[in-house]
Amino acid sequence: AFRDRESKTLESLSHQPGLVLATGGGAVLRPENRQVLATRGLVIYLKPDIETQLKRTADDRKRPLLQNVDRRAFFQELQRTRDPLYQEVADVTMPVDNRPGKKMIEAMLARLQRQEWITAE
Repeated sequence: AFRDRESKTLESLSHQPGLVLATGGGAVLRPENRQVLATRGLVIYLKPDIETQLKRTADDRKRPLLQNVDRRAFFQELQRTRDPLYQEVADVTMPVDNRPGKKMIEAMLARLQRQEWITAE
């Protein structure tokens, strides 16, 4: 049910020009979603390392998938299964680390300008 709604929403929103869309981590699991992502815009894969994921979720008690599991093994498995799918559709891969959000955005914009995806204004 959730993945069906996710696919319909992605299909619908992907037609809007100039939209920045942050998908959930599992959006790439469906081939039809990967097709939409790959053909309708610039896809930036924000790729966190395992240590960053562990730090960011250390106190998280709300995500059901992270309860009562070995988090390191869980994130390693997610990376093993999802990374190739993201690589398949990504135009740009940005490593995510513990830099503040503003620094990450600055680095991303600089990279997009260097690769001529966007122009400086």
